Amino acid sequence: MPKPTTQERTTQARRKTPRRAFLFVDDRQRRKFYTDFGKRVQELRLQQGLTQEALADIAGIDRSYLSQIETGKRRLALHVAVNLANSLQFSIDELLNTD
Repeated sequence: MPKPTTQERTTQARRKTPRRAFLFVDDRQRRKFYTDFGKRVQELRLQQGLTQEALADIAGIDRSYLSQIETGKRRLALHVAVNLANSLQFSIDELLNTD
């Protein structure tokens, strides 16, 4: 891997906020995103007749973690969102479509 240029090192040193996958304008927007996402997971789970326990087992996560995702109380990593989408037999795009 090539060494970073002086310009790249300077830019990195000046960055005040960490890079994030999702940039929300404010805390309210972030809460709405996770709440809507959780409702979508719950809606799709119920459509398929799955319990929280069953979906959690399929997705490889704990049931209490899934409960917190569905209520919007937990942030989740991208790989967990992908596991949930695959477990529900939906694409990640379909799962993220909360409109």
